[in-house]
Amino acid sequence: MFVEFLVGLSAILVSLYLYFIHNYDYWKKKVVIFIKPKFPLGNFHDQFFGKADIGNIIERDYTVYKKKGLKYVGSFSLREPNLMLIDLDLCKHVLSKDFNHFVSRDFTVTTHEYLSKHLFALDGQEWKDMRVKLTPTFTSGKMKNMFQLMGKCADQLQDHIDRVILHKGKFEVKDLIARFTTDIIATCAFGLEVNSIENRDDEFYRLSQVIFVPTRSFFLKAIIHRAFPTIAKAIKLDIFHPRLSALLRIMKSTIEYRRTNNVTRNDFIDLLMKVKENKSLVDDEDQIVNESDRSGCQNHGKELLTLEEMTAQAFVFLAAGFETAASTTSFCLYELAKSPTVQERLRQEIDEVLANYDNKITYQALQDMTYMDQVINETLRMYASLPFLTRVCTERYQFPGTDLVIEKGVRVNIPTYAIHHDPDIYPDPYKFDPDRFSEENSKDRHHYAFLPFGEGPRICIGMRFGKLQVKVGLAAILSKYQLSPAPDTPSKMELNPLIAVTTPKHPFSLRITRRPDKL
Repeated sequence: MFVEFLVGLSAILVSLYLYFIHNYDYWKKKVVIFIKPKFPLGNFHDQFFGKADIGNIIERDYTVYKKKGLKYVGSFSLREPNLMLIDLDLCKHVLSKDFNHFVSRDFTVTTHEYLSKHLFALDGQEWKDMRVKLTPTFTSGKMKNMFQLMGKCADQLQDHIDRVILHKGKFEVKDLIARFTTDIIATCAFGLEVNSIENRDDEFYRLSQVIFVPTRSFFLKAIIHRAFPTIAKAIKLDIFHPRLSALLRIMKSTIEYRRTNNVTRNDFIDLLMKVKENKSLVDDEDQIVNESDRSGCQNHGKELLTLEEMTAQAFVFLAAGFETAASTTSFCLYELAKSPTVQERLRQEIDEVLANYDNKITYQALQDMTYMDQVINETLRMYASLPFLTRVCTERYQFPGTDLVIEKGVRVNIPTYAIHHDPDIYPDPYKFDPDRFSEENSKDRHHYAFLPFGEGPRICIGMRFGKLQVKVGLAAILSKYQLSPAPDTPSKMELNPLIAVTTPKHPFSLRITRRPDKL
């Protein structure tokens, strides 16, 4: 029996080995130069074992193969062939010009019955239909309405700094800013009046903390989904924390309360309720024609969103909104603290603009802050939330100007982090220099050399909202306080290798004092 066990185990292990290496000759057959894979993770061993974050891993390979004059290079994610693009014109074809061949993101790493139905994960006609429904909810007019809710969160942030943080003289940046952005998402996306800045035991804040959990168990679940999707679906292996199911209860109770009490808040839930009830989202300020009206998709009397679909959209609003805005704002404050000249220049702009608005932070005031846009863009260049973009070939495709043909199902990666740190595009790429994004310095730059929100039809639908969160946070802090490095502030930022989005590996602090002219 022992011998039979060993034979059976050996057969299983050999089968697994052959299963994983089966495609490792894919690029060789196509006569494409490729990065040699290692069993069983392909080209992602360093990330799994915490040796480097994915952005730096891809940048290393991008640099090597760009110097060889290549426009693309093959690689492997587990057992699946990937193609990393180096040439920006090819990136343009994949993201925009030939988008019909690359509609899918292939975000199939969850089996949750409804949370997986959000816009970021949907493909094909489902994605197109949902995008049409949601596009009018992110116009500038809708953002202006939501700004009033953000302003209350900014007041809470300043009050907490005045009462608590100034006495300490420093603060843990990501912790404070994550609570601030969570409060914004809670009020704008779920209609909840919370103050996790003061109360870190708040239920909604605790829910937000379990979305991006940088653990190897999370990573292993994602690997199982990629390598054995049939098994993952059969055993209902879900990467989402079970506590997130509470979002459906929160959404249901909020909607019922608003209907019963005729409550309107001009937030994301209000807009989703209008979509659900097939009401027009267009107002005079938006100056936009509802795509569903124009395409003839509107069906009066029929609900266009289920409660579960509404919850899924609110979930991705939370997942994408709180973490990416929190990390971007944290990185920006870190760079400003290390760059006092840039910080002072931004502070002067904030003061000059706010003087035109009775020294109040308003939506229009933030739109007038052009240097702030440059500061945020430079932060997004250095620390783009997604270190790479993925598109999946949905039908056989030949890359223009090449002999390369790929089949349906092959993943194509656009290495955002590597492009943003390419010294041929951005000289001295690790220097924080917002002037890179002045009108004069950016006008001749390739349009696809800056991709923090993606590009083309699948560009991030919440781009305006995300940047608005960052602007509110920066204006609230720099209008009253000044920042500098603390003794434990790192000289170089390390990124977390165990999480898909760009986020600091370790907590870090900054000194904070009240501005002398605001005493």
